[in-house]
Amino acid sequence: MPKAKHTKKSKTVAAPAAPKKTAAAPAAPVEAVSTLSDQFTQLLAQLTSLRSQLTAVTSQVRALQKRSDRELKAALKTKGKNRKSGNRQPSGFVKPTKISLEMRKVVIPGVASGEEPVSLKVNLGEIVGIAGVSGNGQTPLVEAIIGLRNIVSGDILLNNKIISDKDVSKRRKLGLTDIPEDRQRVGLALDASVLENSCVSQIENEKFSNGYFLKLRNIGEFAEQLLSDYDIRVGNIKAKVKTMSGGNKQKLVVARELNQKKPLVIVENPTWGVDIGAINKIHQELIGMRDMGHAILLVSNELEEIMALSDRIHVMANGQLSEPLSSAKVTANKLGELMLSHNEPSISKNQKHYS
Repeated sequence: MPKAKHTKKSKTVAAPAAPKKTAAAPAAPVEAVSTLSDQFTQLLAQLTSLRSQLTAVTSQVRALQKRSDRELKAALKTKGKNRKSGNRQPSGFVKPTKISLEMRKVVIPGVASGEEPVSLKVNLGEIVGIAGVSGNGQTPLVEAIIGLRNIVSGDILLNNKIISDKDVSKRRKLGLTDIPEDRQRVGLALDASVLENSCVSQIENEKFSNGYFLKLRNIGEFAEQLLSDYDIRVGNIKAKVKTMSGGNKQKLVVARELNQKKPLVIVENPTWGVDIGAINKIHQELIGMRDMGHAILLVSNELEEIMALSDRIHVMANGQLSEPLSSAKVTANKLGELMLSHNEPSISKNQKHYS
């Protein structure tokens, strides 16, 4: 028999194994670009903020410069007449010397550093204005004075008594009152009545309470008197405050606080969002309080308001106070420059009471 042919079996060769994938190394250039992008975004936000501040200051300065010589003379004449009510003529002006509020090298968290503490004096019988673009430390400064913000170091004195360790209530009892900027959130209880809001800051007064019960008749008469004296327009004293217009709400706060006749009055943007009639009324009341010998610290973003009412002016920029300037000598341009400056010497370095 023929031999069977044996075919040679072919060997199957396995394909070479694919190389294992390794984790890709971090893309350093991508991270660098991302970091630069974040930095650019932050820088852009800072520039936008500075631009808005510059625009705000420039518009206020231009508004003042546009006033004609005739208008300016009329304003100065009116201011002179207002001073006459307190028998204080500009030509024979006697500088007040009795200090109501004094801040001695006060360091406020987030505002004033140990190298640049805040020092400030407000005398009885004068209005001291603090000008500045909103957000430069005005709110923390006021909060530190009235007791809503603790200080790191330094002393705050009210009528020669240290109040740095006192709470809000005790400071008010020692002679301080405050007209807050945010009347909606801080100054008023919107769901309460006009009657209730009229005496809320002096509810412990024996005229309004015997310690156990409110004297509603006295409170009602007091509320009616405020409405009459300040031309506050509302249906009746039982109406809820939230039904009032912005200007009437502000006049209610001003009336309630000024009526207490405290030695020191702190006023924050008193005419923000109110009509011209309310502005004139509020300004007249502040001047009247000054002429009666009260000390007034006026904090306002309105440069024209600061210049019209203040005897001395500080500018707050980047949490620092400038040296005090005489309102009779300082110009709108100078104040505008200081409002945009972050490098002016603080008052603590060169204390001057009058320029």
